[in-house]
Amino acid sequence: MTTVHNNSREVKPDWSSVIVEEKQMPWSQKGAKTICARYKDPVLRGYSAVIVKDSINREFSENENLITPDRVTTMVVRFPRFILPEWNTHRVFSRNSASSRARSIKTTVKPVMEQPVIPLWTINHKGMTGPFADSERAKRSTANWLHSRDEAVLGMF
Repeated sequence: MTTVHNNSREVKPDWSSVIVEEKQMPWSQKGAKTICARYKDPVLRGYSAVIVKDSINREFSENENLITPDRVTTMVVRFPRFILPEWNTHRVFSRNSASSRARSIKTTVKPVMEQPVIPLWTINHKGMTGPFADSERAKRSTANWLHSRDEAVLGMF
């Protein structure tokens, strides 16, 4: 779970709380298990990954020595929308994500209300990353974030 450090009262997400399970998925062949990973820490609940298919294509030469082990791994990943541009920066990924357009309001709002993305609150700091906020500041920031979400959703109707 999220840890609060006594010295600074800094709240840090528990990145080691990953849970890896094998599950039967609707698209899997009967009896085939799929690897699923998610975090136990509620702060990280919006992140998960499922390995749909992992394929290795091996080309062999005349003497059966391995030449190229080409690998294709198909994943279904879930993360906050604001991370997508960072993900798309790396050209090693082929991508297909839900469009931000051509979706009904109901379809778009439901996950926002049921599974809100809460940022990992950090303190303004020189450089690219600052220390995580203390528990009181994180609680206030989260309450303000959720209030703003509710106001934005109400404003649509």
